[in-house]
Amino acid sequence: MPFEQATGHTTQVIASGPGFPEGLIQQSLMTAIFSARKQLILTTPYFVPSDDLIHAICTAAMRGVEVLMVIPNRNNSFLVRCASPAFYSELLEAGVKIYQFNDGLLHTKSLSVDGELSLIGSVNLDMRSLWLNFEITVV
Repeated sequence: MPFEQATGHTTQVIASGPGFPEGLIQQSLMTAIFSARKQLILTTPYFVPSDDLIHAICTAAMRGVEVLMVIPNRNNSFLVRCASPAFYSELLEAGVKIYQFNDGLLHTKSLSVDGELSLIGSVNLDMRSLWLNFEITVV
């Protein structure tokens, strides 16, 4: 029995990386962010977003969506640890609420839209993950 018939839910697997059409996961993330009406929750251990992604997140907050971002207080990448804070002031000014996870390394990569749509997978919200690496996301 297909999953949708058994549970009433639909899933889609999206892969990206060399050999796949360019930007599939980023396009899915952007579409999900732009579709948010009430709440957007993003969780990522590595946050070094593209201009398009940070613009979409900030725009969601500025149009009244409650945007919550959960990131680790410390992660295992020196470069990301240095780069991520450069984006915080823009996010905070737009109304994004940033929460820092303090109990070890947060490694969750997820996005929840209005409690109805979820994206969970291996993709980080950084350009390397979105454009270079092999990644997979389940919507």
